[in-house]
Amino acid sequence: MSAQLPMGVRGFTGRQEELAYLDKVLASAADQPPAVVISAVSGTAGVGKTALAVHWARTAQGAFPDGQLYVNLRGFAPGARP
Repeated sequence: MSAQLPMGVRGFTGRQEELAYLDKVLASAADQPPAVVISAVSGTAGVGKTALAVHWARTAQGAFPDGQLYVNLRGFAPGARP
């Protein structure tokens, strides 16, 4: 299995409610095998959306036997275009 994820944030803490919600979404997808579930994490810049998504992806790695792919959409990066 290949996990093409960026490094996680050192000392990631909190976000238990959000992590539990993501686990719940994953579990509900298992109840509907042919379904494709797409989820989005939204919020203002700098609140830790990517850190949350990467942290959860690492904990849920076993649910994705074909691998994991990270795509940086460059929504905001100083000096770079989206």
